[in-house]
Amino acid sequence: MKANHGFASSVKKGWIVAIPRPGDGLCWLAEIADSFELIDNPPWRARYLEFRKQQGLDCSNKSHVGDIIQSWRFSNLIGVPFGRVPRWITYRLLSRPTIGNVPGFAQIGLHAHATLKRFIDGIADPPMTVTDDLQEIHRRLLTFVSPAALEHLCTALLRLERPDEMWWHIGGSGDGGADGLGYSRNWAPSGRLQCKWFFAGNQLSEVFNEPDKNVRLILASLIHGQVESDVPGAEFWGSEQIAALVKKHANDLPVARSLRISV
Repeated sequence: MKANHGFASSVKKGWIVAIPRPGDGLCWLAEIADSFELIDNPPWRARYLEFRKQQGLDCSNKSHVGDIIQSWRFSNLIGVPFGRVPRWITYRLLSRPTIGNVPGFAQIGLHAHATLKRFIDGIADPPMTVTDDLQEIHRRLLTFVSPAALEHLCTALLRLERPDEMWWHIGGSGDGGADGLGYSRNWAPSGRLQCKWFFAGNQLSEVFNEPDKNVRLILASLIHGQVESDVPGAEFWGSEQIAALVKKHANDLPVARSLRISV
């Protein structure tokens, strides 16, 4: 991808490579040992061509050496349970650009390198004990809830908050800015949900073009600044409100069980 042009040359010693293998339940981590160097005449060329010969493959063209992908030298790979790695990191590892830098959110103390370095150094996580502390609930939401999971979570919260309405998760490619839609019992539209895991704006009008007197508009975000509710009839669910709603409905939310949240 264009965004990753020149990426290899920017990687330095001490950076951490993360290789997701959720099918095996693991994420492999290692530290880069030195800068990347493309070698035209690698010392293993003869061994590789001999290996091809043993396999009965063509060895007449020395360009077959290019079949081998050259990479950085790195430390021993460490297998970490995939679920232990925060979702704000792993969801980026599984996105379309499979090679690239994982940015953090310095404004709230989330740093990708420092987080992954703890696994490299063998620092154990504290056990997941049951909690009803809002600050800890917020931390766990940031750690374990991905952008897609946030859409499902907020849709579930709307079902619990508004039991007289029917709420459906819609989010996906081509959703037109609707991650959840609400209806009355006779299928009259009653609400529209938009989730942004990270919202860089500060006004609801940046998401909702105009108010709708018949439909409630809700924007939900886990990472955000001060947001102004400048659209009549629109609501903003920030991280504190989402955490409070998760605590309120913990007994009815399956995800709260995995996050060990109780009331």
